Amino acid sequence: MRGAYKPGNEWISALLRVGENKGIRGFITGLPNGRPLGNSQTFQTLHADWSNFRRELIMADILRNTRKRAKMRFYAASAMLLSLCLPLATFGAPSVFPRGEATINKSSEIYTGYTLYLSCQVNRVILLDWNGIEVHSWQSPDLAGGMCDNVLPLPGGHILVHVGKEPDRRIVELDWDGAVVWEYYNPDFAFLHHDFEREANGNTLILGSQYRTVPAVAAREIKDDLIVEVDKDGKEVWRWSTADHYGQLSLSAQARKIIRDGHQKDFVNDVRDVFHTNSIQILPANAYASKNSAFKEGNILVSQRNANIIFIIDKQTKKIVWQMANQTVGQHQSKMIPKTDMDGKALPGAGNIILFDNGGEAGFPKVTRFYSSVLEFNPVTQKKAWEYNATMSGQPIRRFFSPFRSSTQRLPNGNTLILEAEWGRIFEVKKAGGIVWEYINPYCSKDTGVNEVYRVYRLNLDWASNLAF
Repeated sequence: MRGAYKPGNEWISALLRVGENKGIRGFITGLPNGRPLGNSQTFQTLHADWSNFRRELIMADILRNTRKRAKMRFYAASAMLLSLCLPLATFGAPSVFPRGEATINKSSEIYTGYTLYLSCQVNRVILLDWNGIEVHSWQSPDLAGGMCDNVLPLPGGHILVHVGKEPDRRIVELDWDGAVVWEYYNPDFAFLHHDFEREANGNTLILGSQYRTVPAVAAREIKDDLIVEVDKDGKEVWRWSTADHYGQLSLSAQARKIIRDGHQKDFVNDVRDVFHTNSIQILPANAYASKNSAFKEGNILVSQRNANIIFIIDKQTKKIVWQMANQTVGQHQSKMIPKTDMDGKALPGAGNIILFDNGGEAGFPKVTRFYSSVLEFNPVTQKKAWEYNATMSGQPIRRFFSPFRSSTQRLPNGNTLILEAEWGRIFEVKKAGGIVWEYINPYCSKDTGVNEVYRVYRLNLDWASNLAF
């Protein structure tokens, strides 16, 4: 049981600054920030309470009803004040308090390896060992431009990462020591965002956006999500536009009318961000390709959050040849499980698609759900093969909920690595749902006070062969 904590004036003042129209970010900005969670029991306790409170506020904001939102905030504030003196009984906190190392570590049941993630709060890519201890990092004030975005591990201890802010944002490959060995910049893009993939031939698949007016979509300007392939010299060799293939998307007449009329804003109140593509993948070799050519190696799997849709592009014809619509809410990191990992170790579920099904609010018209899950399914039948939600770990279903960002990865021992992004919580579960490893990002943003993480990877021990002990 956690000890009681009497909040000082700074915390009371922060709570009182919660205004009806400030929302979750406004509240968090009012907190003391720019400091790691560290080993302070007080801060650890408060982090759990803030996480709980933030989830309640997000749910209230999603409801978009002033009276319901005000009532929800009142209840959430009351619950938070009570939880300062009572053990945490609901969702929104780690299983035990963060301390800059693994908060759960059942060493005989985990997949032993290194964990890689970008902490935008300190502009550092961090490599953790199996105990959750930081053993290596790549530091730069330009990393992701302060945005919580993707970092991709490459063979030989290299990483691919976004650097800088728009309009000067670029993608760089860094070696183990942080030296730039490759760089891509294109001034024609309004944004470079979310995802990229390095191909076997050395080319790079990149996700970006341009503002365009496309009458087939809407009379107003929209943000068109583009996928481009560039060679080692940065020369573009392939391009695909969402807006140019809009007619092929599985959207109902009602959805197309909502998009055309622009009456429904996205989660940052932008009617231009129709699609919000958040992941791309070059399909690996898989057994399903023999049953359906849509799944042939080299085609591209795409996830579009705002439309609740994932689809596959035929790389040669550029046509959409497979899609699954309205089976998820605001999903992230939709990836086909490859036959093996980077080091040739077999992966259970190979050929199935696994994704983080966020919940929250997305779709045309909008669908709302206040919990997250990880979903694995057979792409041929679109039937579920496995699912994780909080009840599988003996917790209330809303205990696991990240409406934005997040990721998942199948591991060679059959476990699954999960990132609950909004709360900076990385954990590993067994097939039956037991949590065997957990780590909480211990750094808080100077601007927002939160510890969110965009994506995380578990790597084999050989990946960090340069590591000196």
